[in-house]
Amino acid sequence: MKAKKKSANGTVKMTDFIEKVSEVNETKQYDLFCFVKGNRGVNQSHVNKLIAKIKRKNLREIPIYVGPMNKDGKYPILDGQHRFEAYKTLDLPIRFIIVDYMTINDVPSMNSTKLSWGNKDYLQRYVDKDMPSYIYYKKFMETYTLDNKFSVVTTILNGVYKRERGLEVDFVDGRFDISDTAKQNAEKIGVFLGNVFDVLGKEVKNSFFMFALLHAISHKNFNKEHFVGKLKKRSKMFSGCVNTLQWYDVIKKVYKLRNQKYKV
Repeated sequence: MKAKKKSANGTVKMTDFIEKVSEVNETKQYDLFCFVKGNRGVNQSHVNKLIAKIKRKNLREIPIYVGPMNKDGKYPILDGQHRFEAYKTLDLPIRFIIVDYMTINDVPSMNSTKLSWGNKDYLQRYVDKDMPSYIYYKKFMETYTLDNKFSVVTTILNGVYKRERGLEVDFVDGRFDISDTAKQNAEKIGVFLGNVFDVLGKEVKNSFFMFALLHAISHKNFNKEHFVGKLKKRSKMFSGCVNTLQWYDVIKKVYKLRNQKYKV
């Protein structure tokens, strides 16, 4: 820090406590920048909100943070990709600060007070890093139309039938791993869920129902074919439930209806 200098009347100026530590650069050469693998995808809705704010309040002074120029002659955007897209859309200059020690791994914590990272962002981050278990996770979710049902998919792929928060923390932290045996079991459950959705439709595409169904099939003697057969005649019973327990009661009632040898 600079030495404090006294003015002619002996007082110390506030500016004497300020030290310049970085430079803010500005350019309209948008192709000087690139996005970074492992960062979340751009949320166009958030970009649109930023555009509206920038227009309303002329917010052009907030810089983005970039790493040093890479081998392709571009600055990787570490923080501020939504602002970058907003400025670019408005044909405004980009103000940016080059940082030497920040990495993509620091981005989630920096964004914790901004647009929060969600499971979708973490999944894409690890997929971009070519982590096999996360690539399979994304494929499984898409194949069985379980979009954004992260708690359900994490439960299934870990080979358990009850939600465990610790497994969800492992997913976020990059520790999710799936064995070949777990994949085989998950595929069977995925097919079964697909058969159920085909009969009952969107009404049961919620986490409450799915966790109730997972609890049901955790019973050793649960017969999936018998249950799907019952659904075709009793589909109207599957409506109006607002929690897992209510859904489980309906599942149990339909499963046992007129056939006491099947228990759940």
